[in-house]
This record gives sequence, C-alpha cells and structure tokens, in this order.
Amino acid sequence: MPRQRQMPTRAPALFLLVGMVLGLCLASTQPAPVAFSLTFALFLAGFSYYFAKRGSSLWLLSFITATSLTAWAYGTLRLPMTPSSDFLKLPAREAFLQFEVERILQERNQYGRLSGIANVIDANTTSRLQPGAKIFFRVDLEEAGTVHLLRGSVIQATGVLSPIPLKLEPDSFEAYLKDIGIHYQFERTSEHQLLRPPGSFDQFCQRMNLHFQHYLRLGAPEKHELDSIYIAMLLGRKAELNNDQKDRFRMTGTMHFFAISGLHIGVIATVIAQFLILVRVPRKISPFIGLPLLYLYLNP
Repeated sequence: MPRQRQMPTRAPALFLLVGMVLGLCLASTQPAPVAFSLTFALFLAGFSYYFAKRGSSLWLLSFITATSLTAWAYGTLRLPMTPSSDFLKLPAREAFLQFEVERILQERNQYGRLSGIANVIDANTTSRLQPGAKIFFRVDLEEAGTVHLLRGSVIQATGVLSPIPLKLEPDSFEAYLKDIGIHYQFERTSEHQLLRPPGSFDQFCQRMNLHFQHYLRLGAPEKHELDSIYIAMLLGRKAELNNDQKDRFRMTGTMHFFAISGLHIGVIATVIAQFLILVRVPRKISPFIGLPLLYLYLNP
C-alpha cells in the first residue's frame, strides 16, 4: 500500500502576527519616523518577494521586519502616547480645549450630565496636551436645553484638566481609562460651544439605536421597568438600569451581561445569519446584509 505523503504544517498568518505584535509594542514605548518606516518597509517587502521566488530563507526575515515597521508606523499614528511621568505628577489646571467626541460612556442623566471619551483637536500650551491625545470628559448639559452630544461632535470648552494618578486600584474606573490609553480627565467649568455637529452617518446610527430601544420597549408591563433590562443587556446601555437592578445583578455576579462583548456580538451575528438563511437569502448576498446590520448594532 503506497504511503501517503504528509503535507507540512504551515501557518503563514503567524509570521504576520509576530511582526504586528513587535511593531505595536514598539509604538507604545517609542514613536516611529512614519515616512521612513513605511518607505523602508516597502523596500523590504520587495526583497521578501525576491528572496521567496529564489527559494531563500531570507524572505522570512525581510517579511517580519517589513511587517514590524508597518505596525510601528501604524501604532504611532493610532495609539495614544503615554505622557511623561513628570507631567502626570502636576496638579490639576485650567485648560481650553477643542475635542471630538469618540464615544459616549454615560448618556445625559436626570441632572443633565454626560460623560465620554474624546480626541483632542487643539489645546492651549499650559495644558501640555498634544493633538490626538485621548481624554475622559464630563460636561453639564442642563442649561443647554435640547442639545445632545453624539459621537463625532466637535466641542470647545474651558474646564479643569486633571491627570489620572499613577498608582490606582486594579479594578477602578481610572485604571480602566489608563488601560485604554487615557491619562487625563476634563470637567467643563464654562459654557461649551458646539463647533461642528456629528456627521450624517453618526446621526443615522443614533436614530437606529433609538428605534432599537423603541422596539425593545414594546409590550413591556408598566411600572416594572423590565424594559430597561432588555435595553441594558442587548444594547449595552447600563445607565438604563436603576440602582436596585444594578445592586441585584452586581450581588449575583452577572453584571458582565450588560457589557457589549464578544458573546453579545456572536449571539447577534448568529441570529442575523440564521434569519437570513430562514428567509432564503443567497449566501453570496447575506454578508452584505448581515455585516451592515451588525455594524449598526455596535455603533451606539
């Protein structure tokens, strides 16, 4: 009986992953000369192709180096830089900022307060903030009437800029901000000015989110606030829960159900895929329907 020839085990994506990890780790500690890195990475990619055609093992070294340089440049452009420890030891100070809202963490509550994450566009010199830095902000919209801040809004305001302390409790909210590259908190002390409203797509996503909330509230019994659990669990809006509900889920260790995670995304993606199969949508067309719906779900 002829012996079957075993195919060699190959994992080409592993080489790409190694270069990406090296580049992003380097970008978190040292900014890259972006133009030089990308140019040199392009040359190395050409050398990698040349060596691969000739059967030389040097293609792997060239490929990983090119990938690392590309990820280093990408990380420099996208990842927030960690400020100097001397800056983080400075006391809170007044700052005049222009920033673009990236994410709303807490919707406007009964006191008119809203909080979120934003990217700095411009800042005064004494703030020591660079354009592109991320901040956690709180603004009071009580006197703003019907003004609502959405993702993509550009705000100008004067307030108190406070560095997040270096030593924090591991499970604290400030530690979470540190983990995602945020080192400053900004609280508005004067009336803010809306320089640019959010784009049409961001407004469309907000309208769709409001429609989702309306559908989840349909048929809910009155005076039981059960609809808030559906909204908090399926849309990740924990602010909809009252204090009693938060305490109940926190005591039972199930508060993680109300955070948008891979489990939520997987369940929603499976439901959408099964629904498209049920209505007999062709497989070649269903990704073009399902993926936009999933994207709308992930964009509050």
